[in-house]
Amino acid sequence: MAAICVGIGSAAMVQASKIPLLSAIPAIVWGFASTVGTTIATGKSITTLGLENPGLVAAAAMVLGGCFGLVSELWGEALCKGTSPATEKPAI
Repeated sequence: MAAICVGIGSAAMVQASKIPLLSAIPAIVWGFASTVGTTIATGKSITTLGLENPGLVAAAAMVLGGCFGLVSELWGEALCKGTSPATEKPAI
């Protein structure tokens, strides 16, 4: 049954991609997969009210993951600010 629902959801996503606002199919698939995965992992219905709603849990995880990714990138750039003499390009 879950496979049938995912198939119907995937078909709906492809049809929805004809709308310019929803045309980024990879983003739609990522959000759909995150929500379905969270629904299955938590055993909660998507209509659950409150903070245990799988859609809210998936959205919060994506936002938090994006924030961690941004902080990681900034931290990595900060660590690489100083260049060693071996990696500097010679002046022409």
